[in-house]
Amino acid sequence: MDFTYNPGLVALSIAVAVLGSFTGLVMTTDLRRVGRLEAALRIVLGGLGVGGGIWSMHFIAMLAVKLPIKLSYDIPETVASAIVAVVFTSVALWIVAYNKFGKLTLPLSALLLGGGIASMHYLGMSAIRGCAMQYSGIGVIISVGIAVQASAVALWFAFRQRGVIDTLLGSVALGLAIASMHYAGMEATRFVPLQTVSDLRNVFTDAYLAVAVAVMLYSICGVCMVVFAILTFARRRPARL
Repeated sequence: MDFTYNPGLVALSIAVAVLGSFTGLVMTTDLRRVGRLEAALRIVLGGLGVGGGIWSMHFIAMLAVKLPIKLSYDIPETVASAIVAVVFTSVALWIVAYNKFGKLTLPLSALLLGGGIASMHYLGMSAIRGCAMQYSGIGVIISVGIAVQASAVALWFAFRQRGVIDTLLGSVALGLAIASMHYAGMEATRFVPLQTVSDLRNVFTDAYLAVAVAVMLYSICGVCMVVFAILTFARRRPARL
């Protein structure tokens, strides 16, 4: 089946990817200058920011798809795809933060994070109910390559000396790369109508999914920013005599 996009939701999906990327990059600012406990907390929150942005971008982008049939999403697989994005992101940030593999740290972490992004995308696609999907092999390879490149950009920006402008530029670059991966993956996808009606119990409808995605993303980013502000203020506050 042919499909088109809702331009407004496409723009929103890209904005969500940039917001998640910005949150993750802010959380990893000057990570090597703080204690190990604070660094661990910020890595987890950075993973939630970037991973949550990746997941949110994917499903808002799927809501932008216009098909002649109604799509719904299986809850367990949808949740699993979100967990994959957050876990892979957090592990990749941890590996880079402590330079676990020397000169190979960045490329290996980029492969890990890129694999997580791609896994999240295709696991999220498998959660779709209402039709079957067929994929172009070369298109899948291209989309995975974009995911790895996006990861390398993110990790390079996350663990270098950078200012506000670098962080903003890195957030935009990573957000655009994440969105590019998704839409490249969509170009590799063909939707095939099913002969029978799927069992749509235990699934999200579009309206509930949109609310869930919006609440999750803004909640995660808001909590991350508040925690970052508290940690920064506590560290810079002069000790009382």
